[in-house]
Amino acid sequence: MRKRFLAFALAALLLACALPVTASAAAYEITNPYENVDWGTYRPYRAALHVHSVVSDAYVDFNEMIEAHYAAGFDVLAMTDHGTPDLSWTKPNYYPTLQFFQQIDKPSKFFPQTTGLTGERFKEISEGTGPEGRKMLRVPYGVELNTTAFDKSHVNSWFCDWGGAFVGGTLNYETSVSMVDKHGGLCVINHPSDTAGDKGRPFSEAFAGRRYNYVYKLQRLFEKYGALIGIEMPNGQDHLLWDYLLMNLAPQGRNVFGLNTSDTHKISDWMTRGHVWTLMEDNTADNLRECLGSGAFFSAARYIDSADEMARWNAQLGENWGEGSWDADRSNPEPMITAIDAGNGKITLTAVHYRAVQWISDGEVVATGPQIDLAACENLGAYVRAAVLGTGGMLYTQPFLLDYAGKPMGKSVPENYFDFGQVLAAFRWLLYPIAFVSDKIMRLRYCL
Repeated sequence: MRKRFLAFALAALLLACALPVTASAAAYEITNPYENVDWGTYRPYRAALHVHSVVSDAYVDFNEMIEAHYAAGFDVLAMTDHGTPDLSWTKPNYYPTLQFFQQIDKPSKFFPQTTGLTGERFKEISEGTGPEGRKMLRVPYGVELNTTAFDKSHVNSWFCDWGGAFVGGTLNYETSVSMVDKHGGLCVINHPSDTAGDKGRPFSEAFAGRRYNYVYKLQRLFEKYGALIGIEMPNGQDHLLWDYLLMNLAPQGRNVFGLNTSDTHKISDWMTRGHVWTLMEDNTADNLRECLGSGAFFSAARYIDSADEMARWNAQLGENWGEGSWDADRSNPEPMITAIDAGNGKITLTAVHYRAVQWISDGEVVATGPQIDLAACENLGAYVRAAVLGTGGMLYTQPFLLDYAGKPMGKSVPENYFDFGQVLAAFRWLLYPIAFVSDKIMRLRYCL
């Protein structure tokens, strides 16, 4: 009996030792933003989601900016002029008062010609019936909200007609975000580190000390409004802010998407420096909205302007790709992910045209290579995202949220936190009637 008891005890001990190894993979629940992508039938569509014209503060006529993006190979285009929802590509919507003040420093006339596409050309582009044989989708109601000269607290919005001639700024995002949420649109915070004054700072200094209140400012909005899907990330400090937000929000199950955009104001190679690859079966507005809302897209960049990010890649590759910045070789194809498998404690990417992959969690590289084994990672947070480097550019996945025992919980917005932008927001409601009335006068004077 003693021998049987000892044998049973030994077997139980061995089984107990083996359980953590076999159960570790199942201990990680992965929320995969690409779960509904059919990698056999879906394809990536190149999207420009932040573009301007002479309707607001750019140098290029409305129809010329559309044609330039079409010629550059874009499949999706959102015209997002300041304070001016895009209602049509044939009859551009604009507000003379806003146009006057936004064009006042340009070498052109105060009221530049604003010309849309002809009806025939719009049909050729939007339906793919022209000689090019390719379709480019117009994103409904594109607009950049919070038009002001005081600061750059801008919000990009699509899919809802709100914000026409509505001036803003004053470090107040909430009015715009809440109204987009109310009217059923989607929105992102534009160039956030520019607004916070942290652009160009080393990572060790960006959003440090009292400037971390800016993280709380945005975190609070993500907690309150489902229409806010993410932030723009044109530079390295925006990537750091992205990670800070995810550190605090991912444990709650709230994802934050990162979008690369060009913020185009001129026709140049700048148009293709940042864009989004939307994964859809067909290039339609309904599919695009679903894609952006669920995170089934990649962000792409043809440059890096962060010394911290360059140092990480140089260390991994053992090569000097650049010090403070790097520009891709435009003659080489961009990296692309062609399939993602997430489950059993691992995430695996299938990709082409790439040299290296980094997996980032809580702002740190926790793994390299096309596959990550979560159980093998140290310092893992409640999310992980992949960055893919190739000679032709960068590609960033959206975050995979992780649920497991002992995950870090991040920081909560302090109970006594107060957004002073809400106080300053009162001034915009005073300015709106002035802008509205003056616009009507301008239309009578110049637009008959």
